[in-house]
Amino acid sequence: MEKYLLNNRVCPLPMNWNELYKILVRETRNSGIQKPLILAAWNFTSDEQKLGRFEEHLKLIEEKNIITAKVFLDGLEEDKWYHKEI
Repeated sequence: MEKYLLNNRVCPLPMNWNELYKILVRETRNSGIQKPLILAAWNFTSDEQKLGRFEEHLKLIEEKNIITAKVFLDGLEEDKWYHKEI
């Protein structure tokens, strides 16, 4: 899952992260999955908090082997990711 964090990526941009969340809920039939830090939360959370939440999602994808989520993330162009400033 490390490949999704290459190039200083933090998480997918909000619209794409929300789509990933929908995939996770649908594929696991679990509405208790932590929501992505988007909408109002986007402006009030640090890069580290966003990364931490995205890593939770990646861990779930890995543990449950959610292929549709992997395919979705693999299809995201680089400009669809939020990157941390260096």
